[in-house]
Amino acid sequence: MRKSFGIRISEVIYGLLLVDKAVRNAPLESKFRVTLDTLSMSIVVGVMLSHKISTDKPFSNESWAHIFNASLSDVASSEIVLLKALNFDVSLDEKEMKFLELFLDK
Repeated sequence: MRKSFGIRISEVIYGLLLVDKAVRNAPLESKFRVTLDTLSMSIVVGVMLSHKISTDKPFSNESWAHIFNASLSDVASSEIVLLKALNFDVSLDEKEMKFLELFLDK
């Protein structure tokens, strides 16, 4: 995946952890829901956020939309919904960090 897209495995794991955190912590009134219809976009946006956090020159939202054949507005709005579900807190707790460390530099 790194050779094809410039994404590290650790970024994929971090993105999945962000989606999991959002599912567990999103307020009931949040628009964030993971269903069969939203699963792939949730994962893409989680990985996109982790890539933006861990990379000096991240891909633009437009690039993510093009790579995954999605509209730019869907990617941008999904990013906002995920960030709100996370209360804009993209940090990981100690347990999550220990899990992520298993995949660093891979």
